[in-house]
Amino acid sequence: MNHQLANLDFRDMVVVSGDRVITTSRKVAAYFDKQHHHIIQKIEKLDCSDEFLTSNFSRVTYEHKGNQYVEYEISKDGAMYIIMSFTGKKAAAIKEAFIKAFNWMRDRLMEMAHSYQREHNELMLEFMKEKDVASMSGRLLKRWGRIKKPQLIARIERLEQQAQISIPGLPKRPFQSLSTDGLDNETVIYIPHNPGM
Repeated sequence: MNHQLANLDFRDMVVVSGDRVITTSRKVAAYFDKQHHHIIQKIEKLDCSDEFLTSNFSRVTYEHKGNQYVEYEISKDGAMYIIMSFTGKKAAAIKEAFIKAFNWMRDRLMEMAHSYQREHNELMLEFMKEKDVASMSGRLLKRWGRIKKPQLIARIERLEQQAQISIPGLPKRPFQSLSTDGLDNETVIYIPHNPGM
């Protein structure tokens, strides 16, 4: 029986449709060696509530060789409701395989959802951090251009002017200011303050 289970491919037994894990009436028929129209009849004659029927069985069409045929998409609960009536060793192994296939697909979907959520959260955190850095950089650049740079240039120019002396009779040398790229008309000699002298 375990050898029979090993040969079954869970990925073929169930699929994802929207946000649900489903199988189809054709797959059920194929795996249990039943004729598809017998599975359709079984579904359409189920002795269950309308709510259970509509929640677990969706009538759809498929195309085969240019013709349209009916099949049902079946949820895990719907599949269990139908296949539990099948008997025999082979049927028991396939029922077990269907249960494992549904659970396997559910686990894959949960892993994908958790992985997506984790990656989404990490990206949003990085986005917010970078946005804060960009915002702070913009504010600092604005502060630099409008406030700090002009203040510092004015202080540097005042300090340089305080450190300069004019000597009458020497030829005038141009002095370039930091705030303008023009030339100063004064001849200046810069004498650095050296307390050791």
